[in-house]
Amino acid sequence: MKDTSLNSFRFFTYLLVTIIMAITLVGCSNDRRLQNGKPLKGKTPAGLLNKLEKTELAYEWLSLRTKVEAKIGDEKKSFKTTIRIKKDSVIAISISPALGLEIIKVVITRDSVKYISKIPGDKHYYMGDFKGINNQLEGDFNYNMIQNILTGEPVELNRKDDKLKSNIEGGEYLLVQKYNRKLKLVTGVNEREMDFNVDTIFADTTDRRTNRILNRSNEKDLLIKRYWLDGLTYKLTKTIFNDLYSNRTLEITHEDYKEKESQLFPFLSRLVITDPFQSQEIKAETTKIKFNKPYEVTFNVPEKFERRYYY
Repeated sequence: MKDTSLNSFRFFTYLLVTIIMAITLVGCSNDRRLQNGKPLKGKTPAGLLNKLEKTELAYEWLSLRTKVEAKIGDEKKSFKTTIRIKKDSVIAISISPALGLEIIKVVITRDSVKYISKIPGDKHYYMGDFKGINNQLEGDFNYNMIQNILTGEPVELNRKDDKLKSNIEGGEYLLVQKYNRKLKLVTGVNEREMDFNVDTIFADTTDRRTNRILNRSNEKDLLIKRYWLDGLTYKLTKTIFNDLYSNRTLEITHEDYKEKESQLFPFLSRLVITDPFQSQEIKAETTKIKFNKPYEVTFNVPEKFERRYYY
């Protein structure tokens, strides 16, 4: 009589070893291909999105300390920040100059933005929503965008609605939004002809047809989105938005990934906004990171501070 329990044990042991070997081979295949000077294996957009989703940071609370350098035109400033995030709930940012005294505090929730400016000669506070602050900054920020920029996750990548195509650039994968008819007309090229290494793409506003298209369009009609993923880890390395409606480019890069608590986090990030008139750059270097320590987020307005309103 056969020992069915022993046979079952051997079968499941063999199955487990096979699965582990398969996972190991999949994880190392790109590594070995790159070491041997071979190109990456092609992957579908759905396959890359699945890989990217698995790299998402897992946390309830996240605390960061960063050194920031900001450049707007010819003006340069540097400061330190303490950032505390309760995932998908609240972001608290404290900004301090070299001496360490807090000069600006920001608290962001999914539907509100509050900040206090303690800068001498400009002491005020704001309590409102994203609409008011976006009108003031001439931007289109929301909670998810800010959280993802701070944590190295993809910004405005909609798995359900975005129509994407995949490509390979050296040791990285590229996800690029497929061109709609208006984008093809404005740029004069299609995805197959496009040089994806070109960072900044502007619309020719001297062209009459281009101006007619711009007048009949909105920002989403004329937005080119591109995402670069590391060929080994599938972590996001670069994002470029080319907004041809306003002739503005947003580039976000994430570098110097290090493992903390079994997760990869970018310790160096850059955000560059370029338009035909000037360039703005923010470089943030993380000096300390802590996972899952709860914090109390407060927002106390000092007396006699002026309240600002933005509409």
